[in-house]
Amino acid sequence: MVIGLLSGIVMGFLVSMPPLGPVTLAVLSKGLEEKHHDGLSIGLGAALIDALYAIIAIGGISLIITILPSSVTSYYNTHEKYISVILTYIGGIFVFLYGIKLLKSKQYEPPKEQAKKIHSRAERAQRFLEETTRKVRRFSFFSVFTALKENGSKQIITGAALAFSSITLPASWIAIASVLKSYRFIERTYESNALFCVGVFVGTYLWFFTLLKGIAINKHRIGNATILGILRSAGIILIALGIVLLYHAYQSPFQLL
Repeated sequence: MVIGLLSGIVMGFLVSMPPLGPVTLAVLSKGLEEKHHDGLSIGLGAALIDALYAIIAIGGISLIITILPSSVTSYYNTHEKYISVILTYIGGIFVFLYGIKLLKSKQYEPPKEQAKKIHSRAERAQRFLEETTRKVRRFSFFSVFTALKENGSKQIITGAALAFSSITLPASWIAIASVLKSYRFIERTYESNALFCVGVFVGTYLWFFTLLKGIAINKHRIGNATILGILRSAGIILIALGIVLLYHAYQSPFQLL
């Protein structure tokens, strides 16, 4: 069973690593803006979707179907392809709009520059700078609990929506689960399957935490103009990806005729 957990952690980490995914770009942008808690929440939302796909990949879809009313499952089975098209449209629109948001990014101001602009006593500016610095220093693997208190639910939804927009992710997890089962990394028991899904969640979250931590440690080496360029480049990539998703959704109904 422990092997199933470790397999999930490793696969969750590796599957999340490709650098041009919409979630990675969103987390990257939050890290460059020193909004680490927002980045963690986005990563948490993506981890939840990865864990859900892992559940479906190891056969948990049958359990989910048994929980739903028969009318719902019957409707889904009849209109599965059309529902997929609608979800692709939603994902494409969300990715496109998030790309526009990044493309409109303004010049980033470090905490020191923001503190100088506070038109008040010097003590207030100093307190602002100290509080910002303290948040960065206290940023750790378990900072997600603090993130949830700071508008985290909105960012979790953002991360989940961006992860859900990937039309290749479900097939990837099905293939991965099949290979791991064939080599007995995942035993055919409820406990092993559950631990694998938990591992996928932890591994995915671990990758985004590692990404944010790396940015926090090395960000002082990156100029503000470079940060702005990265954010806007990420926006362009997401806009292009959104257009591809929308085109794919547009083409799908013609393939169903």
